[in-house]
Amino acid sequence: MKIKTESKKETEKAGKKIAEAIKKEGRPTKIGLKGELGSGKTTFVRGFAEEFGLKEITSPTFVIMKKYEIEGRFKFFYHVDCYRIATKSNLSEIDFESVVQGPENIVLVEWPGRLTNFPDEGEIIEFEFISKNRRRIKVPDMFRLNKADF
Repeated sequence: MKIKTESKKETEKAGKKIAEAIKKEGRPTKIGLKGELGSGKTTFVRGFAEEFGLKEITSPTFVIMKKYEIEGRFKFFYHVDCYRIATKSNLSEIDFESVVQGPENIVLVEWPGRLTNFPDEGEIIEFEFISKNRRRIKVPDMFRLNKADF
């Protein structure tokens, strides 16, 4: 499904709707966010995280990964930003493999192409910058979203 957003608020709403679908289905728990700089990935993450009760989300560009405790079926929300990783990496120094394997974790990864073996193609949401406020977001069918929600 392709979603067009006309503002930051709509991009956040898209994140929130996908988070709702994950809460309902219980899967997937790892999602790659692919798109150029300024395409709306972090804005999307803010809306996504809000659905899990988190209010203050900032990009982990300089620390690579941030961990937040959440309530409900999932226990932890991880926001990973691989922009500063120069070559394909397995992130073993931050125990990334156990993070993505934990069924109690939700993991959103910006710039997933900089990691080895993550994520599967069906777990990638693609972002496209159209203009100052407009974005196009391509969401895999596995999220079972309804176009009327947007």
